[in-house]
Amino acid sequence: MRALGIVMGLRAAYGAFESGERDPSALARVAHAEVAPRFDRIDYLTVRHTETLAALDGPVQDRAVLVVAAHLGKTRLIDNLVLGEEPMP
Repeated sequence: MRALGIVMGLRAAYGAFESGERDPSALARVAHAEVAPRFDRIDYLTVRHTETLAALDGPVQDRAVLVVAAHLGKTRLIDNLVLGEEPMP
């Protein structure tokens, strides 16, 4: 199922984070590689500050949130994962 692409992207970013990746752009790219081929359009897929949702200007320290919104046809799916806090989806 194509809709599982978001979960696959969250899992991939989770794995990269657990393996030591802390660059927000790299974490987003890992997730994007799983999401993009399965969805018609991505509104956003980014790693942000957990409290403010502000863009991160450096490496992830303790935790960050990965947020995703993507379309399958007319349906918009959204999900998120707090890296460094939540278990693997």
